Amino acid sequence: MERVTVTRPVIIKVVVTEDYKKGLAAQLRESLRRTEIELQRLEFEGRRQLMELEKHHPAGVAAARERLAQEKKKREEVRQGLLEKLQLVVQLEPGTEVVHGQLESLVEVAVGDSWRRLMAVEIVVRDGLIVAIREAGTG
Repeated sequence: MERVTVTRPVIIKVVVTEDYKKGLAAQLRESLRRTEIELQRLEFEGRRQLMELEKHHPAGVAAARERLAQEKKKREEVRQGLLEKLQLVVQLEPGTEVVHGQLESLVEVAVGDSWRRLMAVEIVVRDGLIVAIREAGTG
């Protein structure tokens, strides 16, 4: 076998601009709003379910309270994480590059090729346009 096609990671980086910060902050605020609504709904539905259980199945109230508390805790942790991310967005310096995500690409390698061809590739995006494609760690 002289050739083989393999996958390699492609790291997507974004150059921080004021527009990027505004867009990211808006996404986080929307997620935060949805999480707040979920918490309110969970609180309302939980109270209603607990009242029903107290009437018809009093033995199940303790377990239901525990499940409700666990669900609320999960949502509150998500909420706290979103608040922390929002604070980090405010601190981002324009011009810096931040990792936005990762994809994979196919690359064909052959006997005698440089090993570096299998290393990660970075695609740098600024304001929605690709401004650079480079081997990871080269700049």
